[in-house]
Amino acid sequence: MWQVDNHTPFTTLGYFVRDKNGAEHWCIAVRACFDIRSDGLLAVSEKQEPVRLAPVYTDETSSELSAESDFAPFRPHADILLAGKATALGGRHFDSQPIRVSVGKLSKTAIAIRPRQIVKRKGVWEISEQCPVDAVPLLWKNSLGGIDNFVPDGSTNVCEENPVGKGWSLHLHKAKDGATVDLPQIENPNTRVHPRQRMPAPVGFGPLQPSWPHRLRWAGTYDDTWRNQRAPLLPLDFKETFHQAAPPDQIYPDTLRGGEPVSVDGLHPDGPYTFRLPQAILEAKTTIGTRRITHRFRIVSVTIDATAKKLDMTWNANTPCPGVDHLVDGSLVMVRQIAGVAR
Repeated sequence: MWQVDNHTPFTTLGYFVRDKNGAEHWCIAVRACFDIRSDGLLAVSEKQEPVRLAPVYTDETSSELSAESDFAPFRPHADILLAGKATALGGRHFDSQPIRVSVGKLSKTAIAIRPRQIVKRKGVWEISEQCPVDAVPLLWKNSLGGIDNFVPDGSTNVCEENPVGKGWSLHLHKAKDGATVDLPQIENPNTRVHPRQRMPAPVGFGPLQPSWPHRLRWAGTYDDTWRNQRAPLLPLDFKETFHQAAPPDQIYPDTLRGGEPVSVDGLHPDGPYTFRLPQAILEAKTTIGTRRITHRFRIVSVTIDATAKKLDMTWNANTPCPGVDHLVDGSLVMVRQIAGVAR
């Protein structure tokens, strides 16, 4: 009962998920890990990672999300996520390193920079740069954000868009002489951080916490009306966009089908490289009582570990089963077709 008979080279798992109105859905997640070869083809990784039932964090503080759950059947579009380290050609040390990634219709650029501080001396902020580095991890803690330590009343204020970052303040002019601020190491090349200019938006490539504003604004209204008339269901104004964990400019704008060209630059010592997403047609046959339902999967997330040259993809398929979840026997999952993967 509730088993997944896996006939793919990937990992699979079945689980029950409720939609915003509380209706039960039987959902199947398929997680596939690939090695990106130097010839641009993909190879199925020898080690396939397990399907994630819950979010994963970068460290024990749980302040920065590493990956969301692989069960996201109601996510409207595919998330495109980027991991790894900014790295110069040959692995040499650098002062700054441009970063660029494109997946089909989506493209994003940034710049990675060596550690720097600004120091206030005689009322003027001066930049104090440190030694060049050979890598800058693509983490939100290295992007603009964090705590504003110069709020006039002595309290603290946090950058809502990136609470874990560094270098953010709306009150730099209030700082006393001798004050120092660590500047971000990942920035937008067109809107660099400058102590005498308005703070730009943080730039990052990893998933967003559900409590960060780009996701939280879709969570709906939890007021007295909701408590009296709707709870414990989600609010009527809840939007499925909440399930998108990627930064807004990394939510794929169309249906991601596989076969889309990918290019990566500034994230591997061998230099830029290209490949295509695999085109996989995955199919499930689910038994619910006397019914046998056939359904296909759609891509819900793509994560490129650009430095390790690894590709991690997740597909979901779901079928509603309100009131008959106890009749779900399980699903048979198979690969009907796959292209772009070395044999």
